[in-house]
Amino acid sequence: MENKEIEHKAWMGRVILVFLGQLILETGSIYMIFLFLFTGIYIYFQEKKVPSYLIAYFVSACGGAALMFLNSSYRAAVSGNGDTYKKINISGSFGELIRSWWEKYAMDIFPNWIENIPLINLVLIACIFLLCFWSRSRIAKIIQFLGILFASWIIFNIQNPRWNSLIPHGEYLNAAVGVAWIIYIFTAVIIQNTTLSGKRTLIFIVGSQLFVTGPLIIADPLNERCFFQNYLLWVLLICSMMREIQMKISERELPENVKTRLELVPNFLMIGTLCVMMASQFMSWRVEAIRKMEIKKCREEKSESLVLPNNPSGNVYCFGDNTSNSNREWVNKYKMYYDIPDEVELTFIEYNAYIDMKKEEKK
Repeated sequence: MENKEIEHKAWMGRVILVFLGQLILETGSIYMIFLFLFTGIYIYFQEKKVPSYLIAYFVSACGGAALMFLNSSYRAAVSGNGDTYKKINISGSFGELIRSWWEKYAMDIFPNWIENIPLINLVLIACIFLLCFWSRSRIAKIIQFLGILFASWIIFNIQNPRWNSLIPHGEYLNAAVGVAWIIYIFTAVIIQNTTLSGKRTLIFIVGSQLFVTGPLIIADPLNERCFFQNYLLWVLLICSMMREIQMKISERELPENVKTRLELVPNFLMIGTLCVMMASQFMSWRVEAIRKMEIKKCREEKSESLVLPNNPSGNVYCFGDNTSNSNREWVNKYKMYYDIPDEVELTFIEYNAYIDMKKEEKK
């Protein structure tokens, strides 16, 4: 009886967490509704019934999403009326929509979904190389060769972050390579994954990536926080690939000491990635705390100008949350979001330059 009571409380707690989780991120709200819906359909065809807890999760997810999207700012974003920083782009002819959506992908989605996570991209390539390591097939060799080309492209982008702005339509060229990169990753990991359960997991991750990214094509504005789910899905993909690599190592006829050391390689790779992620996340929290402090100080002193730091780890981790001064529209929306007076001149600078500026002020 006591166990049933504990189980009931845990079940109700998860229902409440689903409801509250729906209030965090728009694309996550839509994703969770369809996730519970398709999971219920899949289980029904497997077992001819749907568990009551899954129905409760689905109802809770729908309730949380309804509460979020009934917010006046979302209604104003869809209708195009009202003073809100959000906007939904679904008006215009078919050709105009395709053109605007491609521009949206090239300028906003690609940089945050793919370009700003070079660490994850390089770890994905390393995992693919390990998956192909013992294969002598021609497809495996082609996958490895393409991996070298994409790794070169990623490293070039790290060393030359502004090259695409120096040539005509450079952003679109880089974004087109990004499409090829996504196709390469998904194709390579599915081909090289040998187990049926592994393929199902990867297909689920692929579908989830596309599902949570798709709605962003009509949303404005976007920044790094909109892609946090994508980041988690990339990490989930890496974990799934690590598991497959360890299974392949365990199947090889190798001395036990060699096999043990090889099985540790994916673990160290994952631990190293998580350490960099956590260090970058702590840096992001620090920068956000500094920004809030500066904004509060600006309001209290009624300053005419405000200088905020960018995140130095913005090119490593998806939560860089950096803002370009050249994009005045986004700067103005940032001011609206954080309730910074319109007359204040807002400028973003590099983190190190901000620290040096503060040191000079103290002298």
